[in-house]
Amino acid sequence: MCLTCGCQLPYDDHENPKHLTLQDLEESAQADGLSLPDAVANLVETIEVIHPMLGHAHLLTQIAGGSASARD
Repeated sequence: MCLTCGCQLPYDDHENPKHLTLQDLEESAQADGLSLPDAVANLVETIEVIHPMLGHAHLLTQIAGGSASARD
């Protein structure tokens, strides 16, 4: 969850398996054969495509190391 709730505890799901943790993202990246930064970049790019009004998504792309994806 704490990839989204703001508590800065990225591995704590607050006892709710529906919350997104860093471990979930790491496992997803590994399943796709991606590095964590590439998986984050792909996630951000997808959010930017489906929610163009999300004004801060470009900042997440910068954090993820640019907009390069595994498919580039």
